[in-house]
Amino acid sequence: MNDKPSQRTVASLGTPIYTHVSRRANIAAGVILGLASIGGAVALGWYRVSEMRFGAAVEFQDQALNWLFVIVLFAGGAALLVWMAMLLSFQLWVCREGFYYTWNRRTHVFAWEEITEVHETIAHEPVLPAKGLAKRITPTQTRRSYLIRRCDGKTFSVGVNTLPSVSVLAGPLKTAAERLDIPWHTEEHGRRTSF
Repeated sequence: MNDKPSQRTVASLGTPIYTHVSRRANIAAGVILGLASIGGAVALGWYRVSEMRFGAAVEFQDQALNWLFVIVLFAGGAALLVWMAMLLSFQLWVCREGFYYTWNRRTHVFAWEEITEVHETIAHEPVLPAKGLAKRITPTQTRRSYLIRRCDGKTFSVGVNTLPSVSVLAGPLKTAAERLDIPWHTEEHGRRTSF
């Protein structure tokens, strides 16, 4: 690993084979959920303030817990709105010689020969929450995420939350890793259900 940033340009990667733009429906759902969280926090806060103003007797412990809930609900909604704004700017292009992406109005180039290692995480998650015997027979879904490291230490993390069809990057990345002997580390979590 060296400290020099990548010298590759978007043009040096060739013509894009695949282009990904964030799905507007997912972003709209996130914005609605974020606004609902903030609205709920404001409504609950307003209710608490009016309760105190009209002299309702409320124990300090209940009041503190409610205000903590208001703060967490508001902060969670605000964080979700910020994440959706950043996700709106995410685009990915897979090319013959590597891939590049834009995030928060900045373009990052990853040429295949500049990638030093790939960490793949495979998570087997139950489709429905279950306990006991039901947990053993509940079907699971497999989700994959990748952490890709470039020669200068820059990393790119991608999973289904950022790129729903992550296989469009994983396939060419795996082919390049085999061809260029890039170290590939796989870690599995959870348990597969087999019938």
